[in-house]
Parts: sequence; structure tokens; C-alpha cells
Amino acid sequence: MRTRRGLLALTAGLLPLGVAARAQNTPPPPHPAPPPGPAPTDSAPVGGAPLAKMQVGYQDVPEGGKVCAQCVYFMFEPAQGSGPSSRCQLVAGPISPAGWCEIWAPKA
Repeated sequence: MRTRRGLLALTAGLLPLGVAARAQNTPPPPHPAPPPGPAPTDSAPVGGAPLAKMQVGYQDVPEGGKVCAQCVYFMFEPAQGSGPSSRCQLVAGPISPAGWCEIWAPKA
């Protein structure tokens, strides 16, 4: 018959083995939450060439009150020749301030 002290010593000796086995079967921690701001899109270039207007569904008219001039990617440029122009950080070519596309993200 074993004593209580002997049983505790045996259990304490096996405890590290159980912890190590459990640690091997633990799932990895979840990924951290994405930072706040515009949601990334699969079509947005990452330091590459600008996207074609057709790729992002660009149109020269607003969509549901959303306009390029209120988009975080919109860049107004001063007059060059015939008048003011504007462009997008992600889309190639001139952009209408009253236009809209699928990667529109509101300015903060």
C-alpha cells in the first residue's frame, strides 16, 4: 500500500510530462485583429503598377452618395493646362471627383 506522500511524489514527478504533452497539442494563438482603417482589397496594388479603371469598376458618376473626392485614395492636383485634374493613388489615369469605384474607402 502506498502512502499519501509517495503518491504525491509520484504525481509531482509525472506532472512535467503531462504539461509538455499538453503543450504539443495546443493550437496556435489566434491572429491579431487587423488595424483600423480602410479594409484591404484583393485588387489594391502593393507598391505595384496602378490598377486599370475597368478592374475596379470605375464610373464617372457617384454611387449611393459616395464620390471619389471623399475617398481616402483621392488626390486633387492643381490646374495643368486646360484645368484642374485629379487622380487616385491606386487607379491609373485621370479621376473625376464625382466618380466612384469598388475600392472606395471614406476619408477619416
